[in-house]
Formats: sequence, C-alpha cells, structure tokens
Amino acid sequence: MQPIRQAFFRYGWLLPAWLPLAQVGGRALFNVLAGVYFLWGLAALIRSPVVVSRSILLLYVLLLLSMTAGAVGAQDSERALRKLMAFFSHSMAFFFTLMVLQSSTQRMSELMKTVAIAACLLIAVLYLQLGYLVSQETFSPELQLREDNLPFLVPILFFVICHSGRPLAIRRFAAVLVLGLVTFYVLVSGGRAALFGLLVGASVYLLTVLRRRWYEIAGVAVLAGVLAFALGGERLLRQSAPESPDASSGWVQRLDQFTSHRLSLWKQALQHGPANTWLGVGMGNARDTEQIMETAPGQHVRHLHNFALDAWYETGLIGMALLLGLLAVLFAAGWVAYRRLPRAAGADAGVLLSSAAAIAAAALFSFSYGSNPFSLYLFVLLAALYALYQRSEAAGPPVSR
Repeated sequence: MQPIRQAFFRYGWLLPAWLPLAQVGGRALFNVLAGVYFLWGLAALIRSPVVVSRSILLLYVLLLLSMTAGAVGAQDSERALRKLMAFFSHSMAFFFTLMVLQSSTQRMSELMKTVAIAACLLIAVLYLQLGYLVSQETFSPELQLREDNLPFLVPILFFVICHSGRPLAIRRFAAVLVLGLVTFYVLVSGGRAALFGLLVGASVYLLTVLRRRWYEIAGVAVLAGVLAFALGGERLLRQSAPESPDASSGWVQRLDQFTSHRLSLWKQALQHGPANTWLGVGMGNARDTEQIMETAPGQHVRHLHNFALDAWYETGLIGMALLLGLLAVLFAAGWVAYRRLPRAAGADAGVLLSSAAAIAAAALFSFSYGSNPFSLYLFVLLAALYALYQRSEAAGPPVSR
C-alpha cells in the first residue's frame, strides 16, 4: 500500500489536470482514467489523514445522503444511483487534492504548472481537430467543438506564462497568443456559456490578481463582450424557431430565442416543480419530465442548463441548499485566503478563484452539477483554495494590502 500512496503523491494526484485532454479522446478514455484516479486516490487516502473542517465534511456527507434518498424514490433508481456514484467519485477529488496539498506548500506550484502544460497541449489538439473537422462537409461547430473546459484553464495558463521567468517580450507574446487562440475557438464554437465563463474568469482575474478597479473591469468586460458578439456574428446570435411555448412577445421572446429557449425552460420548471419537493425526482431523471423539457415542438433537452435549477429539480430543496451551501463555504474560504495571504500566495488564490468562477458562471447556462467540469475540475480548484485558506489561518492576522 505504501508504494501506491507514494506514487499517487508523486504524480497520480495530478491526473485531473490531464483529464480535459482525455475528454477529447472520447468518453471511454476519460472514464477509464477517471476510474483509475478514483481508486488510486482511495488507496492513498487510507493512510493519509486529511484535515478539513467539520462544517465542510458535514455539508458534503449530507449532500450525498440527500442525493441517495432522492435516488431510492426515483422513477429510474438505477440511473439515479449511477449518476450519484459518478458525482461521488468525481467530487472526491476535493479530498484527494487537499490531502497532497497539505503535505507541502510547494505542491501548489506543481499543480499550477501541470495544469498549464496540459492546457497548452489541449489547445494544440483542439486546433488540430478543428482543422480536420472544417474540411468535412458535415462540420457542425455547436455539436463537434469542445470549448467547455477552456474558460477555467485560461486563467491558470495565463498566470503561469506571466510568472514563467522568461523575457518580458516572450511572456507578453505567449499570453496574447493564448488569449487569442482560446477566444477565437470559443467564437467559432458558438459557445455562449463558454464565452460568459471566459468573461467572468477574466473579470475575477483582473480584480484579484491584477487588482484593477471595479469600473475598469466593468468597462473591459462590456467592451470584450461587444467585440466578441460583433466578431462572432450569427454564430453567437443564433436564434431558434419562434414557436417557444412559454415565450412572450417582444424583447422577452427575442431574449428567449437568443438563449436557445432557456428562459422558457426555466419558467416551465418553476411552474411544474418536482413531485417530491424536498428530495427531487432523482439524479438524471428530470429528462423524463416532458412538460418541462420541451423547448419547442418535437425538441427536448436532457437537463435545465442551469446547475442550481438542475440540483433543485433532481435533488430537491434539500440537495440544492446543501450544494449551494458547500460551494458558498468553499468560495468564501478562497476569498478569505486571498485577503489574508501575502501578495504571492494571494495571487495564487486569485487565479484559482478566477478559474472556479469561470466554471460556476458557465454552469449557470450550460452544463449541470453532475458534469465533468462541475463535479470534478471545480472540486479540484476548491480544494486548492481551501488549502490556501488553511495556510492563511496558520499564518495569523491578515496582511495589509
């Protein structure tokens, strides 16, 4: 068992950094690597105590219990339990990552650099794939391009580039190149949720790492958004058929069409809540509720494209409250770490907050709480933030800024 633990601490704990790249290789490759990581992490966790507050542990355990209770009473219990096991195995990355980060303060830099290297390779692979797909007659950017993971990777990659120790001219060129490549890819994909996540992540980065004023950030965000939609054209402003069942006339209808009928989707969900208010319909079972999942005649979706509403409908008020409570506690811990730590370590907290905010922002309009970015990558980032919070607690009173 000791060699397994040592190997995990040496390189196994960094496996999540490579999983976005594995996703491009297909679901099977990702599932195999994620399964190896989970079992490897459990084996290492047996003899490696993790220091975590009781409130966080209690919120996490109660969240899993509420999801289990909802799964037992679900129409398709097998699917709900399968989704629950996936969420559990992914979110355990929080404890695996925290376990290693607590062993040495140098591990944080190792995590950042590995994520940055993996992000560079991911961008290269995505562009190679894009070159191939463009040559195909059946090219469909909205369906074939994979932009979801880019918004949370960009802040870390940008940060590592800017602190790489290379000549200033090289660092500036590399940083501008990365931003340009990622922005162009997101615009080509038509991923509006990814674009929103990118803007939110960049705004938090400007606020925390570069310490810009709020009005400067607001101006930059508005200008970047206008330019993005001007360059993206109809790919970002795509509109669906106007027969939305719940959309009103005028600007509400246009906004509903612009969001691919998400407003109607959310309105339908709120009007027809889950049969079990407290425990929900079970993970993965909302897709079977046709009265809320129909966005247009003959068009159905599998989830509500909002992680909070998805959690409410599938895990009930209890599950949603526990999930939001857990996220609030961990994000708050990250913010406290940013405020208390010295400038260098505080910058680490800032860039991690940027990446985590990018995932949460995109999840408000796209992927659900059980998705890979949310249930796995977000919990890795939150573990790193909590490790910095623990370091700030041990360091004593806050640093004057």
